[in-house]
Amino acid sequence: MSYPTSPTTGATHTLGNKTWTYNGTNWINQATLGSSDVEFSDLIGTPTTLSGYGITDGATSSSVSSGSVPAGMIMPNTSATEPAGWLECDGAAVSRSTYSALFAVISDDYGAGDGSTTFNLPDLRGQFVRGFANGSSMDADRGSRTNRGDGTTGDFVGTIQNDAIVNIVGTQSRQYGLHTTGLSLSGAYYNTGGTGSYHMGGYAGAYGHNLGFDASRVSGVDVGSDVRPNNVQLMYCIKT
Repeated sequence: MSYPTSPTTGATHTLGNKTWTYNGTNWINQATLGSSDVEFSDLIGTPTTLSGYGITDGATSSSVSSGSVPAGMIMPNTSATEPAGWLECDGAAVSRSTYSALFAVISDDYGAGDGSTTFNLPDLRGQFVRGFANGSSMDADRGSRTNRGDGTTGDFVGTIQNDAIVNIVGTQSRQYGLHTTGLSLSGAYYNTGGTGSYHMGGYAGAYGHNLGFDASRVSGVDVGSDVRPNNVQLMYCIKT
């Protein structure tokens, strides 16, 4: 708490709704505290709220930590252990009475649990979270989003989309004549071998080509068992 560091005797300083006077040694508040001088340094560590210094504010560190985040908020956690007052978003069935504040917010949106005493948490394990489209064309497939847990589908908070990519298309062209040299392929297409005979002039014969498609053949394309951007794993937790 700041106050003048080089005061002269008789100097005053207002802190909140209290006025302190420097008596040559200490800051005192005779009008509020009575006849006995009280050292300002003695009071500085005593109050636990700003109101203790005459400032209208009832917040304490405990009330801020417990009440500033409303139930139902989801945050990523850098640890594999949930912080106090939070649960991992793992789809678990939890008590409706123990977590009544959370149940009042999400109800059985992500699953009804046993239908009477429990309800399900969202399951965000391994999932990428996407902003709610809420009618925006930024999610062109929002109408086909699937069940979030209570039967709700489409453009609603909590609904799900499976992995997908934009369609990859391509062409292959063949020059009539020497078919083994007339086939033009590029990108992900490749020739796995061919059989047949020449087709030149008025002579025709049977021929065939075996084509393959492999996106990893394209420079800069990384492949895996799912479609994903660069990512870091964190644990999603929900405030109870």
